[in-house]
Amino acid sequence: MKKHLLRMLAAVMTLCMIAPASLAAVSYPIDTDVRLTYWLPIQGNAAKHMTSYNDHPIYQQISKNTGIQVEFQNCAPADAATQLGLLVTGDDLPDIMQIRGFYPGGASAGVSEGAFADLTPYIEEYAPDYWKAIRSSDLCWRLSTDAEGKINCFYTIKVTAPAFRRMNVVQEVLDEYGLQVPTTLAEYEACFAKLKEGDIAGLRLASSGRESILMWPFGITDGWMLDENGKVAYGMYTQAYKDYLTLMHDWYDKGYIYKDFMTPMTMAENFALLTNKEVFMHADPVDLANSACVAVGLTCNPLPYVRMQEGQSLHFETTYDEFMPEATFATTVVSAKSEHIKEAVMYLNYCYTQEGADLCNYGVKDVTYTVDENGVKHFTDAMLNNPDVPRGEAQMVLKLHTQPKLSDADVLCNPNVVADEYSLIFRRRRAVQPQRCSGRVFADDPQALWRRPDGRSCPDVAQLPPHGRGQRGTQRYHERYQYLCG
Repeated sequence: MKKHLLRMLAAVMTLCMIAPASLAAVSYPIDTDVRLTYWLPIQGNAAKHMTSYNDHPIYQQISKNTGIQVEFQNCAPADAATQLGLLVTGDDLPDIMQIRGFYPGGASAGVSEGAFADLTPYIEEYAPDYWKAIRSSDLCWRLSTDAEGKINCFYTIKVTAPAFRRMNVVQEVLDEYGLQVPTTLAEYEACFAKLKEGDIAGLRLASSGRESILMWPFGITDGWMLDENGKVAYGMYTQAYKDYLTLMHDWYDKGYIYKDFMTPMTMAENFALLTNKEVFMHADPVDLANSACVAVGLTCNPLPYVRMQEGQSLHFETTYDEFMPEATFATTVVSAKSEHIKEAVMYLNYCYTQEGADLCNYGVKDVTYTVDENGVKHFTDAMLNNPDVPRGEAQMVLKLHTQPKLSDADVLCNPNVVADEYSLIFRRRRAVQPQRCSGRVFADDPQALWRRPDGRSCPDVAQLPPHGRGQRGTQRYHERYQYLCG
C-alpha cells in the first residue's frame, strides 16, 4: 500500500514538472466583472444540503480565488438529458455546460453541430494548466482530443488505479440457485434465465442503456477510446455498438433486465435492489457494494470482467497509475454562443492548478484537511466525522467530486475510502493484473494475489473472514493489513 501511494505521489510531482518553461500562467484572481452561467446536474447527496451549487462552499471559494462570478443552473441528473436537449435547441445557452454523457455523440458532435465552442485556439493561452495536464503523456493527449486533434471540452484528468468498479452479485444468491461465477456473456444469460424462475431480474442496467463493462466484450467502450489499431474512435459510432444494443434489447424482451431501469434511483436504492435480491447484478464500486451487503449480513462477490468467450483480451485498460481523462464523468463544454469564452476557459482552468486541484480534491486547507511536514494531506474530522454532513455525503458537499479537475486517486482523496481500511483492502483485492498485448495494456482477469513489499505472494484476502463477523474477524483483518502493507 505504502509503495503504491508513493508511486501516485511521484506521478503528481512528475506532472507538475512537465510543462515547458515558456508556458505562461494565468494570474488569479482575474480583474473582471464578467458573470458566467454554468449548467450542471446537482448530485443527490449535495441536494440534501443545498438548493443549488450557488450555495456550495467550494464553488464559492473558487469564484473568490478566480475573481470570476458564476451563476449555477442545476437540475436533477435524471432530467439532465432532456434539459440539455432543450437548452441546445433554444437561444439562451449557458456559458458553461457539464454534459457528462448526456449529449448524443459527446462534445465533438456538439462542436461539429455548432452548439459548443472549439476550445483548441484558447487552451494553451487561457488554460495553460489544463494544457499541461493533457500533454502529460502521448496517450493522455490522444484521449483528450478528437480524431482531428481538436480540444472540445474539459475532462477530469485523474489517476484512476486501482480498478474498483465491477459487476457485483450477492454470493448467497449464487449459492441458493447453484450457480457458478459467470465469466462470459453466454454464462450471464444462462444465469439470468435460471434466476428469472425465482422472480429475480438479472441486471440493473444504467438508465442510459450503456454499461461500459458489458460493452468491452464488443470491443468498444462508452465514449472516446483507442481502437485495436491505436486510432481514436467513438464507441457509439460503431457497428459493434449496434450489436451491443441488439443484445440488450433481447435481454430486456426476455425479462432479464430490471424493467424499470430507466427510473431515476439513488445509489442506496440501487444497492437495495441488490441486497433485497430483486436484482442479481449491477455495476458499482466494489467497496460500496461490499459495505451495503455486509450491513445486512450478506457477502458481496465482485465478478471478473465479462468476456464474449473465454480467453478474450479486452482492448482497454480501464484504470491507470498515470493521469488520464475520464471519458464522460464530468465532461464540460463552453457554449459556441458565449460572449465570454476566454473567461469561461480561465475559470475552468483553475481546477487544474495545484491550488484549485487541492481545493476540489480535499476541501479547504486547515478546515477539512491538513498537510504534514512531508507534504502528505490528511482529512480532518470536519470531513470524516462531521455531525452535519455524513461521510458518505461529504464527497459532494465539502469538496467537489463531479467538477472537471486534476484529480488524485480515490485511495488518496475519497473520504469514504481513506477512512475505511476495509474499503482499501477490498479495492486491492479486486485490483487488475495488467496483460500486455500489442504493446498496450489491457484489462485482464482480476484474480490477483496481494504481494508483500519483497515481492513474495501472500494468500488472497478472500481467505480472510468478511468484515463485520465479530471482534476476532476484525482483529485478523488488522493483522493481515499490517502484514501486507506494513
